[in-house]
Amino acid sequence: MQSASGPAWWVVAQSPCRQPAREREVGADRAIALRQRGEEAKARLAAIVEFSEDAIVSKDLTGVITSWNRSAERLFGYTAQEAIGQPITLIIPADRRWEEQRILDAIRQGQTVEHFETVRQRKDGTLLEISVTISPIRNERGTIIGASKIARDVTERRQLEAAQRALEQAREEFLAAAAHDLKTPLTTIKGLAQLQQRRAAALTTPAGERLVGALRQIDTLVNDAVAQIDALLDVARLQTGQPLSLERTEVDLVPLARAQMARHQVMSTQHTLRLRTQADTLVGRWDRQRLERVLGNLLSNAIKYSPQGGPVTVTLRQEAPSSGRWAVLAVRDRGIGIPPAEVDRVFEPHYRASNVQGRIDGTGIGLAGTKQIVEQHGGTLTAVSRQGRETIFTVRLPILGEEELRDARD
Repeated sequence: MQSASGPAWWVVAQSPCRQPAREREVGADRAIALRQRGEEAKARLAAIVEFSEDAIVSKDLTGVITSWNRSAERLFGYTAQEAIGQPITLIIPADRRWEEQRILDAIRQGQTVEHFETVRQRKDGTLLEISVTISPIRNERGTIIGASKIARDVTERRQLEAAQRALEQAREEFLAAAAHDLKTPLTTIKGLAQLQQRRAAALTTPAGERLVGALRQIDTLVNDAVAQIDALLDVARLQTGQPLSLERTEVDLVPLARAQMARHQVMSTQHTLRLRTQADTLVGRWDRQRLERVLGNLLSNAIKYSPQGGPVTVTLRQEAPSSGRWAVLAVRDRGIGIPPAEVDRVFEPHYRASNVQGRIDGTGIGLAGTKQIVEQHGGTLTAVSRQGRETIFTVRLPILGEEELRDARD
C-alpha cells in the first residue's frame, strides 16, 4: 500500500498515451502562428500594392480585371468599382487589342513580359504611353490562374527624350552652319596665301625667301584652324551618341606622316621634327583627313607643350600579335609632361592638365576628338609621361594584309 498512489501517479504522468496530445497542442499552436504570420504578410503585401506609386492591376486568364489599386485609379481614371469585373480591354485602344491575346498566351506559358512599352487609354479617352511588366499569378498548387501587371506612365519621359533629340538636332545644325561660316573666310585666306606664295617664289632675294616662309606658315595655320573646327564638330557628334561618318580609303601612314611633319616643321625653328620608321609602307582602310587631324593634333601639342624647344620624334612600326596586324605611331616630345594622376584625364573633353592652366592656351577638345577618331577606326590611343621630361602618345590602328587589300580594292 505504501507509495501505491505515488508510483501510480508517476506512471500516468509519463505514460506514452499522454505525449501525442501535448505534441498536437504544440503543432496546433505552431500552425496558428504560421497562419497569423502568413495573414500579416498578405496584409503588408496588400498595403504595398494599394499604396504603390505604380499602377498595379491583376486579371484572370480570360482578361477580366480582378484587382485595381489606387495608382491605377489615378493613371487610368476608373475607380476600382468601375474597373473590377470588366475586361482589360477597357483601357486598351481598339488598334492595340491584338496585344492582349499575345500577352495572355505568354502568361499561360509561364512567361513574364518585362518593360513592354505600349499605349493605353484613359477613361476620358486620352492616350497614355506606358511601360508595363506582366507576370503570371499562380495558386497554391502552382497553377497559373491570372496575371499581374505593373504599369508606369512614360509619356513625360518620351516628351523629354523627344525634346532632347530636337535639341541635339538643333545643336548639330547650328554647329554645321557655324563651321561653314568659319571655313569660308579661312578658305579664302588659304587661297590668297597660296597665290602669293607662288608669286613670292619667283623672288630670289632673302626677303623673297622670308616672304615664302611666312606665307607657308599662314597656310599651315589656316589648315590647323580648319582642323580645329572639324574636331569640334566631331566631338559634338560623338557626345550626342552619333558615330562619325568615316570615308575609308586605302591610306599609307608613312607618306602621310612625312607630309604632316613637313607642314608642322615650318611652325617652329626651336623644334626639330624627326621621323623614324621600321617599315616602308603601313597601309590600312582609314579616313585620310581624320588621320591627318590625329597626327596634326599630336604634333601641334608636342610643339606647344615643349616651350623650350627640342626634338619631336615620330616613330612608325608594325606589330603582329595574335590579334592581327597593327600600325603603331608614336609621337614623343621633351616638354613639360603631364602630372601622373592626370595622364588618363587629358582625353576627357575640355579637360586640361593642371600644369598648363593659365600658362599655355588651349581648348581641351583636341585630344578628346583625337582619341574618338582613333577608336572609331578600331584602334587605341594611349599616353605615358614623365612630368618635366617627356610625353609619348601612341596610336595603334589595324592594318590590312595583301589578301585583304585585294578584297578591298575589288
